[in-house]
Amino acid sequence: IDAAMAQGIPCEITPFYLSLMDPDPKADRHRHDRSLRAQVIPNRIYLDKMLEARLLPKEELDFMHEMDTSPTDFVTRRYSQIAIVKPYLWCPQICIYCQRNWELAEDSCGKADPAIHNLAEAYEWFRANPGISEVLITGGDPLAVSNDKIASILQTFAEMKHIKRIRIGTRTLVTAPMRFDEELL
Repeated sequence: IDAAMAQGIPCEITPFYLSLMDPDPKADRHRHDRSLRAQVIPNRIYLDKMLEARLLPKEELDFMHEMDTSPTDFVTRRYSQIAIVKPYLWCPQICIYCQRNWELAEDSCGKADPAIHNLAEAYEWFRANPGISEVLITGGDPLAVSNDKIASILQTFAEMKHIKRIRIGTRTLVTAPMRFDEELL
């Protein structure tokens, strides 16, 4: 983790997820948490590949080709009836297998949380595309935003008659389950 941080490679682990790991990773009796560690603690091969990737154009890091399937900011459309909206471009925990680590923003620089007018443009795109019947709210992790913002996003899509299904893509269930409090539910 120190090596990743020193090289500026995003590395975040929530306190809850960390609490699931044994403090002594080398003890044989603690083999049960190796899968947990492998998801978030970068090994040397991963670090080397990430450092090599920095020399590539950003487009080369987008192996899901989301740049090619994004009709407007914060929207990705891979399928004819399903589109993705990304209201938050950061995660409380960075998984080393993340398919969007090329576009994660530094939360501290204000880019992770799109301005309301930017989401308004994304909403307008959905309104103008009645063939979209399903929306996946993802990111980053959309449950890293406030309950009010989540409610606003859900309400906006619920008001679109052609949207029949709304899904939330999140790892919060395993990284910060306490986020699912009475207010959120």
